[in-house]
Amino acid sequence: MRVNGHAAAYRQLLVGSAWALLGVVVVLAVVTWKLFSQGGSTPADVLRDLRSHKPHLRAHALGVARRDSLVGLLPCDQLIASLVDEDPRVQSAAAPVVGLALTQGRCWPPYFKLMDTTINDAHRERLLNVVSGVGPAVAAASRRSLLRALDGAPVTRLPAVNALARTADRHPSIIRALHRSLQDTAGAVRSASLSALSDIAPNCRTLSALRSALRDPRAEVRDVASWNLGRTDTLVQNECRSRHEVLHDRF
Repeated sequence: MRVNGHAAAYRQLLVGSAWALLGVVVVLAVVTWKLFSQGGSTPADVLRDLRSHKPHLRAHALGVARRDSLVGLLPCDQLIASLVDEDPRVQSAAAPVVGLALTQGRCWPPYFKLMDTTINDAHRERLLNVVSGVGPAVAAASRRSLLRALDGAPVTRLPAVNALARTADRHPSIIRALHRSLQDTAGAVRSASLSALSDIAPNCRTLSALRSALRDPRAEVRDVASWNLGRTDTLVQNECRSRHEVLHDRF
C-alpha cells in the first residue's frame, strides 16, 4: 500500500513538473515571437524594418533607432519621408527622430527639398512642427522655406512663425515678415508673432506693436501683448520713450 502511495505521488510530481516545464516553454515561445514580430534591434534589423511594407515595423524601427542612438545610421531620404508616411504611427515615431537628426546637422537637404516641393499643406505643417522644435540649429538656409510657409496656407502660418522664432534669426526679411503676420486674421498667429518679435527684435517698433495689440478684441492676443510688455527690457522702453519725446518736441 505504501509503495503504491509513493508511486502515485511520484507520478503526480512528474506530471506537475511536465506541465510547469510546458508552461515555461510556451511563455518563452510567445515572448520570442513577439520580439521577432516587432523587428530586431541591431543596425541591420533597423534598416531592414525601416524599409518594410508593414507600418508597425517601420514605426518600431524609428523607435529603436532613437532608443539605441542609431539615428546617424538611418538614410536621410527615408527618414524625412517617414514624416509624411501614410500611417500615423510612423509619422509620430518619425518626428522626434527627424528632430534629432536635424539638431545633429544631418538631413537638411532632403528636408528642404520636401518642404519646397510638397503641395500637401498637412505635410508642410508636419515638417514645420518638427523644425520648430529644433531651435537655433535651424540654419539660415531655412529662411527661404520658412518665409514661403509664412505666406502660405493658414495651416502652415502658425508653425512657420514658431519655427522662425526658434531660429533666433534677426535677418531683416524675417523681421518684416513677422510684422506682416501681425495683420493675420488668426489670433494665434498674431500672438505668436508678437512673442517672436519680442524675442528677436525687442525695439521701438515691436514695442509699438505690443501696445497696439492691447486694444485687440481677442483676449488671447491682449494677454500675450501684456505679458510681452511686462518682460520688455526697461532700457528699451526708456529709449523708445525718449525718442517719442524728442519727436513730440520737434513737431
